[in-house]
Parts: sequence; structure tokens; C-alpha cells
Amino acid sequence: MTKKMKRSVFKQFKQWMTLGMIVLAAVLLLAACGGQETTGSDSGGSDGGSGEVVRIGGIFDITGATGDVGEPYAQGAKAYFEYVNEQGGLDGKEVKLYDIDYAYEVPQAIGGCPDVA
Repeated sequence: MTKKMKRSVFKQFKQWMTLGMIVLAAVLLLAACGGQETTGSDSGGSDGGSGEVVRIGGIFDITGATGDVGEPYAQGAKAYFEYVNEQGGLDGKEVKLYDIDYAYEVPQAIGGCPDVA
């Protein structure tokens, strides 16, 4: 591997790590902003749930410059929460993911925080 190739690989690694840290920070920030809401359903349903919903916010780069990796990431997060709900939710409560596509534009991501909080 030439010195130029090594620099290129390191630069790409740095870019991916930076992107990963931004996405992680955004997801943690939005998760911390989430709360619980009562759906108003007091029937209990067939699963014996309390009718409460755990709200989790997430921003994803489904479109934009990094949409090619952001879309599968978003699909994976949605699939995970579907799985959690199929297993009885979180402490018996349904988990609802409130997601937005920020198209890899930081101002759009910041502006979307109130929408999912």
C-alpha cells in the first residue's frame, strides 16, 4: 500500500467516524428529549399493556449526500423498534419512533429536534 493510498484510507476512515459521531450525538440528544405520552386507550388490549407509549426521536440522513448509508441505518432502527414492540415493548409499553430525514444538512437536523421531541 502506497503512502498516498494510506492517507486516502485514513481520510475516509476519519470522515466515517465523524459522521458516525454526529449521528450518534443527534440520536442520543433526541432520545433524551423524548418522553412518555398516554394514548388515551384504557382498554388494555390483548397484550395487557397500560396504554402508555415511550416516545423516541431520531434523525436520519435518508436523502442527501450520505443517503446511501443513512437509509439502511434508518430502516434498521425502525425494524428494531418493531421487534421491541413485538416482544412486548419496553417494560410493557409500546415504543414509538418519531423520525425525520435531515438530508445530511445540520441546520435541518437542528430545526427538526422540536418536531420529534
